[in-house]
Amino acid sequence: MDLRLDNRLTRLLAPDAKDSLQGLADDCQRVQIKSVMTDAEYQRLGRLMANRPDVQLWVDSGYPEMFPDLTFLRHFQSLRKLRLTVFELKNWDGLQFLPDEMEYIDLGWTRTKAHTLEFLSRFQNMRILKVEGHTKGIDAVSSSTKLNDLVLRSVPLPDLAFLTKLDNLEILDLKLGGIKDISHLPEIGRIKYLELWMIRGLTDLAPIGSMSHLEHLHLESLRQVEALPDMSELMNLHTVLIQNLKGLTDLSPLADAPALRTLIIWDGGHLKPENLECLVGHPTLEKVSIGLGSDRKNKVIDEMLGFASDIPSYRYPREWCV
Repeated sequence: MDLRLDNRLTRLLAPDAKDSLQGLADDCQRVQIKSVMTDAEYQRLGRLMANRPDVQLWVDSGYPEMFPDLTFLRHFQSLRKLRLTVFELKNWDGLQFLPDEMEYIDLGWTRTKAHTLEFLSRFQNMRILKVEGHTKGIDAVSSSTKLNDLVLRSVPLPDLAFLTKLDNLEILDLKLGGIKDISHLPEIGRIKYLELWMIRGLTDLAPIGSMSHLEHLHLESLRQVEALPDMSELMNLHTVLIQNLKGLTDLSPLADAPALRTLIIWDGGHLKPENLECLVGHPTLEKVSIGLGSDRKNKVIDEMLGFASDIPSYRYPREWCV
């Protein structure tokens, strides 16, 4: 590990002083461990982080000789935020040492799929959970009833029924994996931000039309989707991003969204300007960013809607979240 300090990341060991840990800077947000340390060093790091529950511990390695297990987590009893990206990790046994008060857990992809998520059931205060590639014991997620933000990446699911107990969920991000049935979406929490990206088997978006709290909708690379949901009852929906939906040509449901202010359509080369005529005169639409793969078509859109497309300064829709 080397020493690097900025507003996002601190690595605690300098290359010329590997036997000494530096103190945490006031603006430190994350501590990254990329190689095995001695037990004494883990103890000292645990003490340094004891009074900083706001700092995330990131255990990160793609090499099999690194981190044979996670038993060193026993030294981090004040930890509240953990990110784990160790692809060759053979077991998760050390996660038993995580304190019950954990608020943020990010579990990255591993080679083995034998790891179970059952241990998540004891974290009643967890607010943010990110899971990539793990499905065994996924029902345990429903025990974290204070969960506010959930990301499931490469997690194939039959449906979303197991999430209906999450009354406080406001952000749901489903990436990759496969799911055909999203009928339970309106029953899940108070979802304000919904992202659906490259989900195999998904064809029917109709349940989204009953998500009364929805404010931000991001639909991307859904190859089998040919129709948008009815948006006429989505009174809080103000931002929609549609990217690379090749099967979609009818955009008229957008015209029925009563509070739509921002519309972004990227990678829409299959669309024609007339597909957006339905938006002319929309009473609340203020900002658009339309990319139809042609300067000529984009110019026609600008003239038709009466204002120029404005490419946002951000590229990550999660920045819209409040």
